[in-house]
Amino acid sequence: MKTRKNLVAASFLLILIAFSSTGAAHAIEVTGSVSVQQAPSGLAYDLAKNEVFVVNMNAGTVSVISDSNNSVVATIPLGNPVPVGVATWIAYDSGKGELFVSLSFARNGKVAVISDSSNTVVDTITVGGEPGGLAYDSSKGEIFVANALSDVVSVISDKTDAVVANVTTAYGTSAIAYGGGEVFAANIPPNNSSNPTAESDTVSVISDSNNTVVANITVGNSPQGVVYDAGKNEMFVANLNSETVSVISDKSNSVIKTLSTGNYPYMIAYDQSNGELFVTCSNGTGLVDPNSLVGTVSVISDNSNTVTANVTLGGLGSSGAGVVYDSGKSEVFVADSFLGTVSVVSDVALASASHTPTVSEFSVQALFLVIAVMEVASAAFAVVSRRLRRFSC
Repeated sequence: MKTRKNLVAASFLLILIAFSSTGAAHAIEVTGSVSVQQAPSGLAYDLAKNEVFVVNMNAGTVSVISDSNNSVVATIPLGNPVPVGVATWIAYDSGKGELFVSLSFARNGKVAVISDSSNTVVDTITVGGEPGGLAYDSSKGEIFVANALSDVVSVISDKTDAVVANVTTAYGTSAIAYGGGEVFAANIPPNNSSNPTAESDTVSVISDSNNTVVANITVGNSPQGVVYDAGKNEMFVANLNSETVSVISDKSNSVIKTLSTGNYPYMIAYDQSNGELFVTCSNGTGLVDPNSLVGTVSVISDNSNTVTANVTLGGLGSSGAGVVYDSGKSEVFVADSFLGTVSVVSDVALASASHTPTVSEFSVQALFLVIAVMEVASAAFAVVSRRLRRFSC
């Protein structure tokens, strides 16, 4: 009888262990909002100082946010003054501890260089016409600059803070990202009076070994944000007017999947710790009427290449322009251009020890595990029962 009770107790214990092994619950939610200045756009994460840098387009400044308390700790002026709408995107150079900010003057665009030790502009570099996106190439210590009004991508050496090459592209470029020894630049159509509504649908691939275009990949309409997924060696491209995200394999330089997202996907950030991508979406007619917007962020799992969640940002007008992942705090920072704020989205695993799960939270794998445990326990109980009957005879 005692043996029978022990078997039952062991079975229940194994079942509990099986349920608890489903892992921690995953929480993706807006946890805060940081007020910055007018029309925040590009963001960059400075891993050396655990700070987030935010470009304020209409203020001509960069706000510095500490991720320890999610508050602005410094404001950096970019010029004397920088005209409204000129300062756009920013990239962090971990090799030099510097940040590069594109200043989109139409003819002679510039890139401002900020030292993260002094939070001041230490240099200004002339590039192409209307520079936008920037990408840091850690293997070469170079910054690639997309120029919308010049058919070149400028290459800056972080040793000299000077342009060392210009890569000729078929069209002007906007967003840009580095990964796997290549640079991916979203093309924009040329100004064409006969076809003013022309849309681009290609991404140029640049080899960082020889600074030449090695491929042009067809994606969706109006590619915008580009980000590299180091976990899967894939490049993700947000297509604004197709309302899709193209997944590109960097081995074949071809699209391997196309995902539907929220309305008007714009920029993307990659969270390597959880294998997720965050795509900002305006979800409305904000290109015409920004007051009609309710911004969202589509969350994509790089394990399955599917959209797993849509997170609503602040209130009306939260278009969600720039976005960056903070690896120090497992948080995503999203620029809300219309509100002049930055939303903080938590992407952490909640400890299951303090949480009583419900049936709906158990995974299918765990249920199969429980069934298997019960079958083993039942078989063991039957064997022992037969032996007990034999001994009792």
